[in-house]
Amino acid sequence: MTDPSLNRRLDQHARRSGFAVGASMALAILLLIGAFVWLFATINPYLSDFLGAQAASSTATPASIQAGAPLAPTARPVQSSAPSVAPTATIAPTEPPAAAPTVAPTQVPPTETPDDFQPDYQVAGNQGINFRSAAGTNGSETLAVVNPGTPLQSTGEEETVEGVVWLQFINEDGQTGWIREIDTEPV
Repeated sequence: MTDPSLNRRLDQHARRSGFAVGASMALAILLLIGAFVWLFATINPYLSDFLGAQAASSTATPASIQAGAPLAPTARPVQSSAPSVAPTATIAPTEPPAAAPTVAPTQVPPTETPDDFQPDYQVAGNQGINFRSAAGTNGSETLAVVNPGTPLQSTGEEETVEGVVWLQFINEDGQTGWIREIDTEPV
């Protein structure tokens, strides 16, 4: 002997419970995806030199790379035509880092004509490399992303930051920047 009204109420309760479990799972999945995107966006500036350039940036040609010109659309409005330094997030270290001398980047005047550009290095590998305003990844901004095979002229400046050797170069546009030694090869 079963009560039809009891069966109906149990079915309705089971449907409601199933919907609540499904909605909870969907919400948990959305939260996990959001947390992953936030985490990736937070650590990407620190890893971009080691993981390579982003896919959208790797299609830029050397002629399209200019000082201060963004390679991809940004969420920030441009307020002036002068290049600006984007604020970077800093992570407080658990113990004080060893004091490293701060060296101001030297500015090499842009080349007068294309004949003055004497490439002696090129970008190695198979993906774009960040062309930075200073040696190292902390406190330097990415000036441009240079593609494999891009010719570079060495300034002779070399600096070691956290055990990594950085070399200073001039690109075809006369812009001065730093690239890790392991990302370049002599021509």
